[in-house]
Amino acid sequence: MNDAGTPRANKPAIALKRRNDAIKKYVFKLKKLEELLETNAIESIPKNMRPATFVAWIDETLGIERFSRNALYETDVEYTALHEKMEHLLERLAKKRQSKSKKESEISNLREQLKTAERRIQSYVDDYTAARAELQEKDKEIARLLLQLNRMKDYDQKVTPLRSVRRSHDDSDRH
Repeated sequence: MNDAGTPRANKPAIALKRRNDAIKKYVFKLKKLEELLETNAIESIPKNMRPATFVAWIDETLGIERFSRNALYETDVEYTALHEKMEHLLERLAKKRQSKSKKESEISNLREQLKTAERRIQSYVDDYTAARAELQEKDKEIARLLLQLNRMKDYDQKVTPLRSVRRSHDDSDRH
């Protein structure tokens, strides 16, 4: 086909075969890319997928083969439709990767916040444990002092208090 979209009568058979093979590979790659996008299995797609990367993308497990880069520069109607679909799918892929990286970033941020909260909680637990141990020591000291006070009270009850003796006026004359 020429630029107007009409077939070229003078193209050799080998060129037509190569063109048909390239179109088949192009269509197959587009279908696989679309399937991977729909199933969220984008890990097997190259990271920086651009048109040139798309053409060179090979994945034996998926049956994806390389085709000629010249296909990107063809202006036939058939190729133009394939180019548009490829551009659309690559845009979808970029959006999916962007949203996935945002989610990963958010998850990472939340994990960091969780670690910070866990450290803070552990600090509070450590402070509580230390305060409780100190309080138990003070309780023991209070119990010891109360026991000592009770003993002193008992001892005081056994001691007869001394009474002061007053001198009477009569006694003062005697001396």
